[in-house]
Amino acid sequence: MGLLRRERRSLLSVHASKVAELGGLTVEMYRFGSWRSYLLQERCAELVGIEARLADIDALLGTGPAAGAARCSCGATLRSGAQFCSNCGRTVGTGGADRAPDDTIVERPPTRDH
Repeated sequence: MGLLRRERRSLLSVHASKVAELGGLTVEMYRFGSWRSYLLQERCAELVGIEARLADIDALLGTGPAAGAARCSCGATLRSGAQFCSNCGRTVGTGGADRAPDDTIVERPPTRDH
């Protein structure tokens, strides 16, 4: 368990620096009008790989998303206040008038009665 926790801390640090790096890269590409989508795709693929490993570690440690966390229709857990799904990119709607044009709806997992 100790090794997994250390790996998780390390991955979180790497993830944060890669997100910052991706943001800087995007700004520089915009600033100089030189879009290189292959670079962005490579960086995003690295982040997705790190996030997948973090999810695996969380599952092994039993520290996954909190029970009752909101989920997108694709099954991904939505972060509090999210406007888009980090997994599929869909706009997050709450149903009714706020429903996204692609009919994405937020599904909540069943609650457990103790």
